[in-house]
Amino acid sequence: MKYFTLLIILFSFKISIVKCSIFSNIFRNDIKIDTDQLNNSLSNECIEEEKNSEYNECLPEMSISNYKQSCLTIKSEKYQKFYNDTDKSKYFPPCSKNSLYAEYLQPLVIEYIKNVLDSQCFTDNNDNLCPYSVYAITNTGKNIMTNCTSKKCTELLLESFKKISMDQIAALDGISTTTSKINYNQIKVVKNMIPTLESNKCKSLHIDENNNDIANNTINNKINLILIFTLLLLLLNILY
Repeated sequence: MKYFTLLIILFSFKISIVKCSIFSNIFRNDIKIDTDQLNNSLSNECIEEEKNSEYNECLPEMSISNYKQSCLTIKSEKYQKFYNDTDKSKYFPPCSKNSLYAEYLQPLVIEYIKNVLDSQCFTDNNDNLCPYSVYAITNTGKNIMTNCTSKKCTELLLESFKKISMDQIAALDGISTTTSKINYNQIKVVKNMIPTLESNKCKSLHIDENNNDIANNTINNKINLILIFTLLLLLLNILY
């Protein structure tokens, strides 16, 4: 239960067939999607709408090479407005008329998708990707306790875990084009990791990045003072 791989069920969904809806593309192989059924139901008008939509960027396929720009995009005012708007149909009028497509526009599904994307953008106080976010993007990682090395990373992950609701999961399970269901026992395992992240053991691993910066600045200031003092001594020797 201690490894990141247990968390893939909740935070690493994406499917490999690009032609599918940009919303379904957020999900990975852990939720199987009947791509033929979904693709065949999309009208040419819908396909063109998605292809040319200015809101494609708010549902990026994140990678280590593009995460910085992608995270800036999804955190922008324009796209936050998109995520928080309960009526997504007005952003994709032709597509939203398709009942299968419209299931991905449900507020609970969008809430979940936003949480997935946000979890790929967590950074520590030094603006480095949190261990969990590296895992969420690359699907590679180690013990969840590695996320405990940063207090900020731990708090962000806790907040993200606590946002998961059984209503969201039920909404995902209710999508007609999904051909496999989420194992609720495995979801409970993830929920049970919240006490681990809140434990004293996890807190004891926190490295205060701000304190590290202060310590580094202090060392640099001391070095600068020594250099100034040395230069003054040299100047005095030259003058006298």
